[in-house]
Amino acid sequence: MTLNIALTKRIRRRKLTSGETIEQQRYVLDWRDPRTGSREQRFFERQKDAQEQRAALIAAYERGSYSAERKKVTVAEAVAAWVDAKRAVVRANTFASYEFQARYVAGPLLPAEARLAAIQSGTGAKPNARGMTLLGPVKVQELTTRQIREWHRLISEEVSVYSANKAMMILKAALALAAEDHEFRPPAMPTRLQRQRDKARKAVLAPEQVARLLGAAQDDDKGVYVAFPFLAGTRPSEQLGLLWEDVDFDANLLRIRRIQLKESPQYL
Repeated sequence: MTLNIALTKRIRRRKLTSGETIEQQRYVLDWRDPRTGSREQRFFERQKDAQEQRAALIAAYERGSYSAERKKVTVAEAVAAWVDAKRAVVRANTFASYEFQARYVAGPLLPAEARLAAIQSGTGAKPNARGMTLLGPVKVQELTTRQIREWHRLISEEVSVYSANKAMMILKAALALAAEDHEFRPPAMPTRLQRQRDKARKAVLAPEQVARLLGAAQDDDKGVYVAFPFLAGTRPSEQLGLLWEDVDFDANLLRIRRIQLKESPQYL
């Protein structure tokens, strides 16, 4: 019995936060362990390194010293590594949303009654309830498409389809990063999953309604705060982040230099 190892070249495209797309070239060794049937992969930046490693693996197998043992990483560890990698490259509110949604991947997930009790407490304190185990303890090398599908259905039913889909995006990205770092083939993402129900279109004020609102604001001491975003076109977070130094009355100019965001959401 021989060890047959295929050597292929792959081009992976990644989009940076700047919007620029870069291409990463990798040489991949791909084979199945003749003893266990498990699939193995190794990734290299240089073809020469891949060729040398292939020769070394084949020689080790012929000598009887071949071993496919490698570090097993859990889904929780993979997700934590991905979230940590995003810390310095995304805005604070985006990072907070990643941390929040990632918990729907790693778990545990409190039952609906316990999450509601935490909301009603006003403090976000976790009740004394046993959480449901999610994908966190599963080894990424052993994760299957079926497990992912069942997990997605659980989050859809217990939380929402929206949260399940957001968590799926994080899981997919975390597995891709872990595959590069630990050289394994991630499972295929399940298809035909439940999608978010169609939302009702947002109601937008008609021009005559805006005119009535601005008229009423003139007669209110605090009406300027209500009228301002309609007149300046700012978002609430942009309006809250304004300072007097950002307003140039001579040039009739408003400079948006910062935003003020709410605190990171509590995990429920």
